[in-house]
Amino acid sequence: MEKSFVIKGNVCQTKKPQELDLHERAFVVCLDGVSKGVFGVLPEEYSNLPLYDYGDLLIFPGMVDLH
Repeated sequence: MEKSFVIKGNVCQTKKPQELDLHERAFVVCLDGVSKGVFGVLPEEYSNLPLYDYGDLLIFPGMVDLH
């Protein structure tokens, strides 16, 4: 499984409890297994990474910490 890639789609995330942010046609960058953020325009330094384009599908980034 690749650890560095870009996902494109409609990204829905929460920055605060009870507040949703929707970023249409945005890019989620994962570098060495770590999320680098959500971008409206893909930064040039990530343009060589594999791109998975999910069109108009919703993307919900998430993480589960079982500590």
